[in-house]
Amino acid sequence: MSRLVAIVISLLIVLSGAGSFMIWQQGQDLDEALSQVAALGAQVTSIVSSVSSFGSDMSNLQSGLENIRDDVTGLEESIGSLETTGNTVLDVVALLRPSVVYVEVELSPFGAGSGSGVILTGDGYVMTNYHVIEDYTSIQVTLSGGDSYSATVIDGDRDLDLAILKLDSNRDDFPAATLGDYEDITIGEGVIALGFPFPTDLGEELSVSSGIVSSLRSSLSFVDGEFIQTDAAINSGNSGGPLVNLKGEVIGINTLVYTDGEGLGFAIPVNDMKEFIASTIGS
Repeated sequence: MSRLVAIVISLLIVLSGAGSFMIWQQGQDLDEALSQVAALGAQVTSIVSSVSSFGSDMSNLQSGLENIRDDVTGLEESIGSLETTGNTVLDVVALLRPSVVYVEVELSPFGAGSGSGVILTGDGYVMTNYHVIEDYTSIQVTLSGGDSYSATVIDGDRDLDLAILKLDSNRDDFPAATLGDYEDITIGEGVIALGFPFPTDLGEELSVSSGIVSSLRSSLSFVDGEFIQTDAAINSGNSGGPLVNLKGEVIGINTLVYTDGEGLGFAIPVNDMKEFIASTIGS
């Protein structure tokens, strides 16, 4: 009997130890599982962070691409501007040379004078300064190619210092210049003053000077009216010749130089030209 009790007690002890081991083992498994869950959570956090970082990188990339697109657009606009501005002084001179004329005037009661002008229309209307033809008895206009025509004064305005002549010819293919717009004139933009100050060898003696628009003057202390101020030299005899932009458009008529200041030339603005043309020969 005592032996049987001992055996039972031994079995209970063994079973108790086995149960404790199983509980300990289960605890170990739970700790390991929790550790794995924690590691998985860390990985998920890392992935989320990577995705967030990728999204930020994509946003930065998109912003960078937009900046590049803006730079390309600006470059295209700059190239387009260069393509439409004549690019060089030589290009503009080649374009305008046929439209610039030499104006020779016989004066009353005696003497002679000269200046320059610009062809406005294919049928031979020419603009010059009023002071070039004032007190005239006869006018002769010579083109850059050497052809010469007598001319009639259609109208003149002493205050504006503008005059319109009509070449005595039936031609309708005179090389007319293109007029620009006053609203498009910008202080600092490049300009070229053209004229024929000398009566001989006109094809070679075209006077060309370049500079910028220095100012748009609503008035001057020594003369009335609006003017384009430029540092492009207005050479002697250039009065009546065109001031042109780098697109080859006439934006003014050269009219005077302020001799008391260096680099102070003035041109009558194209808006005054257009108004005078409209009132004289129509648009």
